[in-house]
Amino acid sequence: MVGFRPLNKDIETGTVRDQRLHPTIIKSIALSFERLPDIVLVYVCDMMDGRQRQRSLLFDRWFREFGQGYCKLVYTNDVETYCGMIFREGHPYAADMADAVNVYIRDKEAL
Repeated sequence: MVGFRPLNKDIETGTVRDQRLHPTIIKSIALSFERLPDIVLVYVCDMMDGRQRQRSLLFDRWFREFGQGYCKLVYTNDVETYCGMIFREGHPYAADMADAVNVYIRDKEAL
């Protein structure tokens, strides 16, 4: 599990943007896939401050920018939960993961 939190109080309150965040996250993810090509990155956008939708949109933008060669499965209920998984195209369990997400969504919506 990996999390990112600002150390600077001005950044934490949203009054200042830390320009290092974007390249740090992208580089961390790229290095992880480089070392372990069959890993699956499962992410959940932090809900602590109610800005999970904004985080999800930002992550989507970054994925469009740098996600060539990768697949992304997303689950969101457009209320509070924004999460998904990223893995390399051609992953040996890609179909199984897609099925598992679809079953999860179906079961969650049935509640």
